[in-house]
Amino acid sequence: MNNKRGLSFGEKLLLLFACCLTLLCAYLYVNNKQLQSFLLPESDETLTAVGSLKVKTGKIQRETLNDSVFNEIAQNAILYNNDLILTSKESSAVLKLNDDGELNLSPNTMIRLNQESVKDNTGLYKTYKIEVLTGEVFAKSNAKDEKTKVFLKS
Repeated sequence: MNNKRGLSFGEKLLLLFACCLTLLCAYLYVNNKQLQSFLLPESDETLTAVGSLKVKTGKIQRETLNDSVFNEIAQNAILYNNDLILTSKESSAVLKLNDDGELNLSPNTMIRLNQESVKDNTGLYKTYKIEVLTGEVFAKSNAKDEKTKVFLKS
């Protein structure tokens, strides 16, 4: 209750908490951050690297397993298993896979990277299954290892 002295200690504490919460929300909104990124640590150790973004023109975005939104990625960024990669209508990208193969993404393209390890009678080999959701993708294999395969699925 208000009296002639002003706000009580509890009311001042509640007002301070509300101000801090408002500033935190404003920071998250302006910087396009999620509260989850502060509460849960980034777990890149659980992600399997499958390649990198070799060349990019325009805005290239990605959604990892740990994220629920698309974030812009920089050139030479590491790409992980099950990443969704998205190019805008004025952009294109060249992805370099770990086996030295390349994927050329045209404008307005969305793909999901998927790497599987399969064992046959001659040993273990890796298979890249690239799910093309929209757009055009051109694959180029420079693999020195004959046990690596790339499959495009649309």
